[in-house]
Amino acid sequence: MNKESCSIPQKNDGQGYIVNCAGERVAITDTGFTSRCAIGNTDDYLKKFNNYINSEIVSIGKPASISIVVPSYSSDEEALSKTLISLCSQEYSVSTELLVFINEPEKPSEKIRIINGHNERFLRFFENIKSAHISPELTKTQKLLLAAISKSRGNITLKCVRQAISGGLPGAYQVITASFIARVRAFCDNLTSGCDRQEKIKTISGYLNNTMLLFCDDDMEIKDSQTISKAYDYAVNNDAVVLGRLNIESVNTSGKNKSVLRDLMQLFFDFKYDRGLNFLTPRGILLKNILKAGGVKIGEPFADQMFFASAARGNKQYLLEAITSISESDYPGNGIFLKKIRLYLEGENNNALNIFENVLKRYQEDKHNGKYQAAHIEKLIQVLKTRDIGRISDLVSELLAIA
Repeated sequence: MNKESCSIPQKNDGQGYIVNCAGERVAITDTGFTSRCAIGNTDDYLKKFNNYINSEIVSIGKPASISIVVPSYSSDEEALSKTLISLCSQEYSVSTELLVFINEPEKPSEKIRIINGHNERFLRFFENIKSAHISPELTKTQKLLLAAISKSRGNITLKCVRQAISGGLPGAYQVITASFIARVRAFCDNLTSGCDRQEKIKTISGYLNNTMLLFCDDDMEIKDSQTISKAYDYAVNNDAVVLGRLNIESVNTSGKNKSVLRDLMQLFFDFKYDRGLNFLTPRGILLKNILKAGGVKIGEPFADQMFFASAARGNKQYLLEAITSISESDYPGNGIFLKKIRLYLEGENNNALNIFENVLKRYQEDKHNGKYQAAHIEKLIQVLKTRDIGRISDLVSELLAIA
């Protein structure tokens, strides 16, 4: 089976659940707006999330069929540029735009303010590029980005928005989703001014059903040039939610066990793919399913994953292949798991193995006929407890090689 178009059945125990980045089982519930027509649903949604609407996004105008959004927080220009080059190099069969959303805390540090300011100036330079005029002042990566934008022949437009918000990444997700719903309503209301109610409903529904938001991290690349177009077609034709299938290229961490750590992180992802419990980026959602999912629960751990779990509930899932790197972090997510497992292997007594033990519980909860079995995870946990890097490396390589 082509991994890209693999449709994963949603696990459901009445409420539905996901396994988050900590390997924990978390229930999801319905909180969306779907009981009325397109006008009523969008009215209800926008009334609730009015405070999250970014007027600059709304003012962009006619929605593109595919809007790729890259949330960026104090991003490394080199990594961000590679991501943008990858996205601009795709072959798009429908109207497409690329929006970099620079989000920063309401009271950012001077360092963050300087980095985000630099990135905004860097991105604004590329917003209205029409030709591949190469300035000698540009870096090699900037020249590659300029060439990719020019080569697209106008098939993709690049935009940049910067906003100070609270709530971190979940807050950014809520601003972006609310702003795109508001953008559709504003455009459709203007387009159908003077039309009857049924014509307005038809127009709004058309954009809700055929417009996809694709969230990409600012440190990932998509290699196959037709990947996003295929994902869009599948999402529209099957009412599917697009989720990432990540291949980890490298880990940014201290110490000497980077190869083993990379493979352990990949194995953790593969366990979740195997169970159909993956909600990682790139994440694509039709606007109508934003209404179904409701809002992002800002302040809850892994709220962005929970949002997409709610959107994917009862829908088909399309796995989109991407490559990425993972950096250590102190915030909830894969980066903190990487840090904990690195410290554990170096001798620190912490709760790093809880993540694999949580995943083991998910495998033990019901009969599973996937690539991996509970016995594989039990064996991995026992070998990890030895902290013997050689034995761990051999077992992880063996497990990753299972067809």
